[in-house]
Amino acid sequence: MSDIPKLHAVRPYIPKRKRKDPEPTSSQIPIKRSYHFDKEIFVANEIIYENSLLKKHSIPPRNVLKSTKVNHAGPLWRVEWCVKHSHLLACVGGNAIKLYDCMKDLKDVWTSNEVAAQIKDIAWSRTCKQILSCDFSKTVKEFDFLTNGAEKSSINIPEIPSVLRYWPDDDNVIIVGGQNSFLSSYDLRSHKCITSYDVQFGNILDLSILPGTGYFVTSTDAVSRESASHSVVVWDFETGAKVSDQIFHEKYTCPKLCVHPSGSCFLAQTNGDYIARFSTHPPYKLDKYVRYEKHKVEGFPAGLDISSDGKIVTSGSSDGSVCFYKFKDSALLSRICTDNKGSFRNDAKDDKAIVTVQYHPVMSSMVAAGDWSGNLHILE
Repeated sequence: MSDIPKLHAVRPYIPKRKRKDPEPTSSQIPIKRSYHFDKEIFVANEIIYENSLLKKHSIPPRNVLKSTKVNHAGPLWRVEWCVKHSHLLACVGGNAIKLYDCMKDLKDVWTSNEVAAQIKDIAWSRTCKQILSCDFSKTVKEFDFLTNGAEKSSINIPEIPSVLRYWPDDDNVIIVGGQNSFLSSYDLRSHKCITSYDVQFGNILDLSILPGTGYFVTSTDAVSRESASHSVVVWDFETGAKVSDQIFHEKYTCPKLCVHPSGSCFLAQTNGDYIARFSTHPPYKLDKYVRYEKHKVEGFPAGLDISSDGKIVTSGSSDGSVCFYKFKDSALLSRICTDNKGSFRNDAKDDKAIVTVQYHPVMSSMVAAGDWSGNLHILE
C-alpha cells in the first residue's frame, strides 16, 4: 500500500479574467513601485473585455455622456483610446499629457511631467504600454508605463513637429512630420534617422499609414498652383520615394487623414467643408461620387475618424458639433452638439470647434471628442 501514489485534490479551472490575486505577504511585496503603478492603471475592465468578444456593429451616439475641462491654455489637440483597456490618452495642448479612465467618470490616472513647450501630438504603441509625444521644443519623447510612466527615450529633431506615428510592424520605429517640409522616420533604440522624405513644399498637417502596403500618406498646407500635386502624397516607407502624383486637385488643405479599417480607401478632411474619399491602390483615385458634407471646417483642423467596423464616418465641426455619416453613401445619420443642449446652434463660438474625434475601438457607440477651448467630451 505504501507504493500507491497519493492523489491530489482536483480543483476546477478558473478563467484568467475571473481569478483574483491573493493578498501578498510582506516577503512577496515587490520593491519596485512600477509594479503597483502598472497594476493600478492597466487592470482589465470587464465591460471592455465582454464587448471585445462581440461582433462589432457601431452605431452613432445619442448625446453627450460627460464632459470635463482638461486644458485651460489652449486646444485639446488629440485624443486616442487604449485598445486594450478603458483609458483615453489626451494631448491637452499645454505642457503635459493626461491619461483618463473613462469608466470611472473621467478619472485622471496619470499625468506626464511638465515640459518646457506645448505638446502637439501623441500615439499609443501596439502593446499600449508605451506612448509617444512630440512638442514645440523640437523633441520626440517615449514614456514607458512598465517603469512608472517614466521617460524612456528622447530624440531631438531639426524642425517643430506636428504629427507622429508608430510604424505598425515595429514599435521601435516611428514617423515624424512637421514644419518646413520636415518628414523623417527614426529608430527609438539608436535615436538615428532611418529615412528622410523629400517633401519640398509646405508643412506636414497629418499622416496615416496604409496597412499591409509599406506605404503611408501625408497632407501638407501647400495649395498654390505650382504645388497642388503635393497637398496629398503617398510615400514608400523604406525607400522614401513618392509613389503618387496629383491625387487631390482642389485648392483646399486637408488637415486630417484617416484610413478605412478594410484598407480599401482613405479619407481626407478638407477646408472645403467636406470629406473626400480616395482609393488606397494606385493611382489612388479620388471618388468623385461620394462627399461627406454638412459640417464646417473654416480653417480649423476638424477631427476625423471611422468606426472600427468601417460603417460610420465621424467628423468634428467648427460650430461645436460632431457629425456622423454613413460610410457607404455619405448620408448624414445624426449630429450632436457638445454643449449638451440637444439642438444644433448656428451661433456657436469658434472656441467650441471640434478638432479631434475618435470612436472607441470596442464600445460600439462611444466617441471621444476634444474642442478648441480644451474640453473633453464623451459621447454615447
